[in-house]
Amino acid sequence: YHCYGYKSLSGNTWRNSLKAISIWYLKPSWKRVGIGSSEADLSSYAGGMGAGGGQFMVTWSTSSAPSDADDHSTYEFAAEFTVPGTITAAGAPSSAGAKCSDGSYFVEVDVSCTRGACNLPAKMYTGTGFNRICYDKAYGLVSPSSTNNQCDWSIDTQPFKALYVGSDDGNYHCYGYK
Repeated sequence: YHCYGYKSLSGNTWRNSLKAISIWYLKPSWKRVGIGSSEADLSSYAGGMGAGGGQFMVTWSTSSAPSDADDHSTYEFAAEFTVPGTITAAGAPSSAGAKCSDGSYFVEVDVSCTRGACNLPAKMYTGTGFNRICYDKAYGLVSPSSTNNQCDWSIDTQPFKALYVGSDDGNYHCYGYK
């Protein structure tokens, strides 16, 4: 499974050319919590994330590293979304390849590109409570293909869209932008 990188609907994969990616939450200003390509556990930040109204931003750069990784405005792209309900930022209930319609795993969110040409759908899925997705290897967003409604998915040749901050262990590529 490949949950690392970016792949556009035309088939372009950017996982190996991604220069930086970070997760931010609003409380009262943007706070960076998820960075790089490691399997993260953000559950210790759940209280702050929830206090910020469940508002999140993922920033990434593909052509050059940001001049200041702690300043979200120095990244090339930014997408914002709000996760409804209680924020837990925990592991997925399991890593069995759940469908988008399974509310114990996924919730649909409105995605707004606030910097750059993000090339992301206006509606995507994230983990319920902002829990990990991509076989429990990443936090982020995913949009299924028209022929496969599984959201627990890692980046491969299928026409999914994804924005993941997580791990790339050789089997699951859960880091980057597709």
